[in-house]
Amino acid sequence: MESVFGRTNRSVPQIWLRPLVGGNHEELAESWADTPVIVDGGSNPALWGQLIREQITTEVMSIAGRDIERATSDHQSADFIGAHLIETLSSLQRTYLSFCFLYVRRALEEHQINGALQALHSAKEEGLIHHIGLCIAGPTLAATSLWRFHDAFECVLTKRTPESESDFQSVLSLAQEKRVGVVVETDLSGLQYAKEHPVLVGVRSAQEVKAALGELKAP
Repeated sequence: MESVFGRTNRSVPQIWLRPLVGGNHEELAESWADTPVIVDGGSNPALWGQLIREQITTEVMSIAGRDIERATSDHQSADFIGAHLIETLSSLQRTYLSFCFLYVRRALEEHQINGALQALHSAKEEGLIHHIGLCIAGPTLAATSLWRFHDAFECVLTKRTPESESDFQSVLSLAQEKRVGVVVETDLSGLQYAKEHPVLVGVRSAQEVKAALGELKAP
């Protein structure tokens, strides 16, 4: 997209890709090479790291924090984030991630969110990540309640379906209030949302990548 994406002070492509296991992985990774996309390399860094580490022009995102619900202290929560970043960057042989989203699927304890945000802020200061985002992976209310009290997020990743449209509009309203960019998580059936917001699409084959990227050329 040509306009500035939320508070990131940059533009982003309309199509973001999440590679899925189950097909020809090498062919899948080659299918987006030299194309302006952002790829979720953190979903399986050991696998995808081997395949996209040579794609130096491909931007990479990741979702961190799936473990912080188990953290019993802010230090442990921060350690979970740090471990994820080390594993992802090492596997990808990258020095930074363009976007790192904090995974939130339910209400978190204060020490859990504080430790995670401290780790993400430190990583950003060190240049390991460029932008911090919020991934809404559960009930919208739990994530937006947290979001209202923590203004660290420059963008938000959230699902959108016809059945969840009211929840999506609630997220969008808060995002506009906070001047935060929105990425819609969807499958190929939701590519029409790319006309309004960037979309993160799960893809399993080169053909599916072609279908997703075709949206870039759609009128």
